Amino acid sequence: MKSKYKTPPAKLTNNRGFSLIELMITMAIAAILLAGIYAAYQAQLRSHVTQQVVVDIQQNLRSSMHYLQRSIRMAGFGAGAGFVDDFSAFADYDNPDVSTDATSIAFTLDADDDGVIGNDGNVDNELFAFRLNGTVLEKFRPSAHKAGVADPWFAVAENIQSINFVYLDDTMTATATLADIRSVQITITAQPVEAIYMRASEKRPQVLSVQLRCRNL
Repeated sequence: MKSKYKTPPAKLTNNRGFSLIELMITMAIAAILLAGIYAAYQAQLRSHVTQQVVVDIQQNLRSSMHYLQRSIRMAGFGAGAGFVDDFSAFADYDNPDVSTDATSIAFTLDADDDGVIGNDGNVDNELFAFRLNGTVLEKFRPSAHKAGVADPWFAVAENIQSINFVYLDDTMTATATLADIRSVQITITAQPVEAIYMRASEKRPQVLSVQLRCRNL
């Protein structure tokens, strides 16, 4: 009597699996695909980091410049007849390490228009000075100096590579005479923070430059 079950074809009973050559070819193809995916990921990551660093630096530059502009535009405000209130007056208030030169600036303004600088005790509103200390843009705090604080400077912005002030008189000519200053050119250079995914060519400094008129002088 014949069995009702047929003998399975030989190809269905072949359980040898993949050969070593087939596995090696498969692994090689997979490695090529993974290398391409990783390269694309690295390129996108580098682009993202670069753009984020550039945005951070540009924002830092803009905020620093805005802070300086807002303050310097007010230099000499409230000066009455016979009252010296400008870039030449700051030295009269016994503040050390404060000057007006190529890398720092100091000036006064009579914020309450009472004809006296700091008469109400709040000298921080009427005596202004900025300097670059290393890579940090700092503002002088007169009240801290009066209180005997060892370091009366506080940070306004970091990662500043250089800052340069050029002072101009009424004829828009560079001047070294403090009482003749009417306009100020400000140039700030910021160096991007090092990032592991940034190429050397992408680590170029960012520069921002403006010229402003001291409208109260």
